[in-house]
Amino acid sequence: MYSKTFPYRFLINQSQLNVKKGLIAVNELPSDRKIVSFDLLNLKYSLFIQRLMLFLCLIIVISDSNRLSAEIVSFPGAEPSYQKRFATATWVEADLQVPQGSNGGIPAVIILHGSAGYKKNGRGGFYSDALLKAGIATLEVNMFSQGDRPKRTDDNLSQVFGALYFAAQHPMINHKKIGVMGFSWGGVLSLRLISEKLNELFNQNNKQVLFAAHAPFYPACFAHIRYKNKTSYYERVTGKPIMLFYGGKDDYDLASNCPRFKSMLTQNAQKNFNLKFYPQATHGWDNQKRSLPYNYYAQYANDGKGGQVYIIPDRNIALDSRETVVDFFKQVLK
Repeated sequence: MYSKTFPYRFLINQSQLNVKKGLIAVNELPSDRKIVSFDLLNLKYSLFIQRLMLFLCLIIVISDSNRLSAEIVSFPGAEPSYQKRFATATWVEADLQVPQGSNGGIPAVIILHGSAGYKKNGRGGFYSDALLKAGIATLEVNMFSQGDRPKRTDDNLSQVFGALYFAAQHPMINHKKIGVMGFSWGGVLSLRLISEKLNELFNQNNKQVLFAAHAPFYPACFAHIRYKNKTSYYERVTGKPIMLFYGGKDDYDLASNCPRFKSMLTQNAQKNFNLKFYPQATHGWDNQKRSLPYNYYAQYANDGKGGQVYIIPDRNIALDSRETVVDFFKQVLK
C-alpha cells in the first residue's frame, strides 16, 4: 500500500497548458518547475507560440529524463516490540523516485539525511540522481526539519524501518534488493541497521525484510565503538555488505575509529565490510549547499567530547564517493 501524489514527470496537455488572453501559464507544477507567464497578446496564434510551447515541453521532458516518477509518499512508522526505549512515528514522509523505463522488480536505496534536516535537492539529491541513472530507485526519508533533530538516533529508527517496509511493499521494487545509505546522523543510523537485534525489535507481523546493503558516510565510528562495548546490539549482525566512507580530517572522529570498529566485529561480519578512506576529507565533504569552508560547534565532535567542526566541501572527493557508492549498490543489489 502506498499513497500516490501528483507525479513530477509532466506531459503538456490541455489541463496543464492554458492559453487565455495572450498569457501562457503552466498549472499544477511544483514550485521549482513554475514557468513565468509571458504577455503574448499579439502573438496568440503565431508560429512563435507554437515553437515556445514545444520548447517548454522539451525543457520539462529533458529535466526529468532519468525519472519515471517522483512523488512525495507517506506511510506509518514501524512499531517496535519494546516501547519504552524506542519512539513510534505515527506518519512518515519521503521523496520516492523511480527510474525511467522500469518494469518492476528493481532495486532501491533508502537515503537518510544528516543533522541539519531534510533538504530537497541537497546532498541526498546529489546521490539520488546518479542512482536513478544506474536504474536504482531512491526513497529519501524526511526524518526531521532543520533544528528539530532528536537527542538520540533511537528516535528515528521507527521512521527508517517504516521506510524499509513501505519500499518492500511497493509494486515496482524488489523487496530483497533494498539498500540504505546515510550521512552523519543518517550515517550512524545506516550503520546501526546491521544489528540483528534492532531488526528483530522492529520486525513485527513477520515481515522478514532486511536491508540488503549499507553505505554509511562519516558515521561517527566512535559512537559505534561505544555501542559495541556497552550494549549487545552488535553481538549479532546481518552480515549484509557494507561500504563505509570516512575522512582523515573529520573533527567528529579519529581516523582510526572506523577500522577499529570493523575489527571488533566477528570475522564473518568483517568479510563483507569495506572501508573507503579519503585522507584529506573533512566531515561533510559532499555538502551541496555550500562551496566555501565553514565551521560550527557540535556537541558530539571530538569523539563525543564536543568542539568545533570544520567542513571543507570538496567537489572531486564528492564525485568520487558518489561514483563509488553507485558502483557498490549496482554490484550488491544486482
